[in-house]
Amino acid sequence: MVDKHPQERWQPLEPVADRPPGADGADLSLCEKAIAATKPITGVGPRGLRPGHFKPLFQGFFMDDEAREAWPLFLNLGRRYLDGVMPPRVRRALNKELLTLLVKAAPPPGREPDCRPA
Repeated sequence: MVDKHPQERWQPLEPVADRPPGADGADLSLCEKAIAATKPITGVGPRGLRPGHFKPLFQGFFMDDEAREAWPLFLNLGRRYLDGVMPPRVRRALNKELLTLLVKAAPPPGREPDCRPA
């Protein structure tokens, strides 16, 4: 397994390059429409994250003022992620499952599974 997916020692992440002067920021204006139009059983990757986890943020009726801020704050988090302005350690934490090894078949006894990155 290690031969197929060599491990590197952790190195500090380089900061994301600054957005060029005059460039537009991340546009998430269609995010709500895209999530609302997605089938409820559709998952995003092997983590099982579903649109239904986000729909209450913009469809819910919240009595609490702080809860009403959930959707704008979620969009702000997305913009910060895409613009590269959040600390590298936070981006790494949010990316941690982007490389997920999928076992294609059960391995023979005593052998490691044949995995492929997803």
